[in-house]
Amino acid sequence: SGEAPLGNIVPSVPLQPGLGLLGLVCPLGARFAASSAGFSGGGAGLLAGRGVGSSPGILEPDGAQPRADGGGDGRRASFMQAFFEAHPEVPRIYRLEMGGPRPRLVVGDESLEGPRLEGGVRFLAKTFTAPSPLWYVSLRALGLSVGRESPTLRWNQDFNALRPYGMPALLDSGVSGIHIGSIGYAGLVSAMPYGCRREPATGTTTCKCTEGKIEEEFPSISLSFEAAHTFRFLMLDAGDDVRVCIPPSAYVRYDKELERCIVDIVDSGEHRFSYGAETIILGMPFFRSAAVVLDLERRRVGI
Repeated sequence: SGEAPLGNIVPSVPLQPGLGLLGLVCPLGARFAASSAGFSGGGAGLLAGRGVGSSPGILEPDGAQPRADGGGDGRRASFMQAFFEAHPEVPRIYRLEMGGPRPRLVVGDESLEGPRLEGGVRFLAKTFTAPSPLWYVSLRALGLSVGRESPTLRWNQDFNALRPYGMPALLDSGVSGIHIGSIGYAGLVSAMPYGCRREPATGTTTCKCTEGKIEEEFPSISLSFEAAHTFRFLMLDAGDDVRVCIPPSAYVRYDKELERCIVDIVDSGEHRFSYGAETIILGMPFFRSAAVVLDLERRRVGI
């Protein structure tokens, strides 16, 4: 059509070099179940969720936008839509590595399923991913743990105890933090170092801390996702999961002016529902902590 692709400017984000993420241990307490309209920050990140009035993420191949001249069908191609139309031989698969010493985005990724320590990918269940244009996944449990050699579970929330398929979690790189409902937020903050509070003027979370000792003073966040190969038989859940650890350096930073630590955990309020359950948004702290594979052809997420 001769129409130029329309892209988005993606703001730079602080990266965490050399985290050694796969060496972290993720303790969680999860009881696997016996029986078998989303909220988004609307940012312009690579995987920005598309809420009401928000722009499509730059990686959405179907993220057509209105044409300024009103020509054609009134819509313009997103950058990636135009790219894939011009290069149909490229698999519609992305791999994002945003937390290592050399962050990169791979278009047409061909990673194979296998052990993560050997460079493979573990795919997640498609329960919430397949029906939605957004990247929802099934979160089994969330916890906070302290200590690297012999980690101790400080706080835990088991979503499988109430819902057989866990809690819908939205992966959104356009959000700077982790957004969780008020009840979950209160639990998380209560397990943080003493003196944490929600700043009324900005809504951010800050905690008392010592500069240079973030790793020692704050817990790691443990996430358990339902794996693609888990199964349920005769009311029993096989319990196969994929775990991700978010280290303190990925969600906490020291503010010299405040002389406190800013914690990227946000109270999203009450009744943020999707698929009939309150949802959580996993923003940049998650993407700094794991390599994420997005398979648009099969509508699945790999870690």
